[in-house]
Amino acid sequence: MFDDINTLYKIASLYYESGNTQDEIARKVQMSRPMVSRALDKARSIGLVRISVLPPKKFANLSKQLSDALGIKEIIIAPSSSLTGNDRLDRINDISDRAASYLEANIKGGMKVGFGCGNTVYSTVKKLRQTKFVETDPPVFVPLMGSIGTQQAEYQESVIVNHAATMFNAKAYYYNVPVLQIYDMETMEKIASQHQDVIDTWSRLDMAVIGLGSFVNIKSYPMNRFSDEDYRYLISNGVRGDILGRFFNDHGYLAPMSLSSYYSGIKREDLANVSNIVCICGGKEKVLPIIAAAHNKFFDTLITDYKTISEIKETLEEEIK
Repeated sequence: MFDDINTLYKIASLYYESGNTQDEIARKVQMSRPMVSRALDKARSIGLVRISVLPPKKFANLSKQLSDALGIKEIIIAPSSSLTGNDRLDRINDISDRAASYLEANIKGGMKVGFGCGNTVYSTVKKLRQTKFVETDPPVFVPLMGSIGTQQAEYQESVIVNHAATMFNAKAYYYNVPVLQIYDMETMEKIASQHQDVIDTWSRLDMAVIGLGSFVNIKSYPMNRFSDEDYRYLISNGVRGDILGRFFNDHGYLAPMSLSSYYSGIKREDLANVSNIVCICGGKEKVLPIIAAAHNKFFDTLITDYKTISEIKETLEEEIK
């Protein structure tokens, strides 16, 4: 029965368009109420039914006002909750719920999509629902940088790309290279030859999904790979945060001249050419980095929560005074 598209369409129409209850539909189509419920689930899963939830007017107004002020294309605002009592965890949950829905709606067959890493990006891909694509035109997913050097799953590019690809039935390429490492030219050429599919895809991306880090004044990874001179350089130049392991201030990317490590990831010019860079992040400590990154045109779409966007608005108003 669930393979009969006409029956599924009839049940969906009776429920969503005519306002019949599931009990009423069961009597009309002569089946049990549980079967009606399963038919409605099936209709949603194959795309016969698409449910849209319109955001409150204040969300739309804030999105337009602040996207204009920051000079970016769009801001997607997630409602803020206090379900756990842990502000950081609540923000990650709220943002990743909304971000997962955004990716499900905007990633199409044939697209080439790159993924960064971090807590919110990882939480987002873990919330993706299974999506069906035509096998002849699946999306292609790739990491945007090498391994960040920690055992945590949220910082493992391969874990994030693999899970997202599973949910989208996408083709995945992997890049098993440390993001910061000293390489000679021969090793660099060998790495390039082994990961040519990834490198070629970087230059043809349709979307990049990234997180944004705030600068923490603690010499943990990757700061512990920097010399004291490099570290002082970042501090003295007003570092705000990092995107894909590259640090920036209010005026652009920072590049410590004496840094001897080789950065292994997407080229800046390739990232800048992506038509939609989606930044998924939030938190009070991210406000100034978000503002700086937006003014530097480092992303096009921001997905954050209502608390964070309110803090951004307050900060911008203070700067104007």
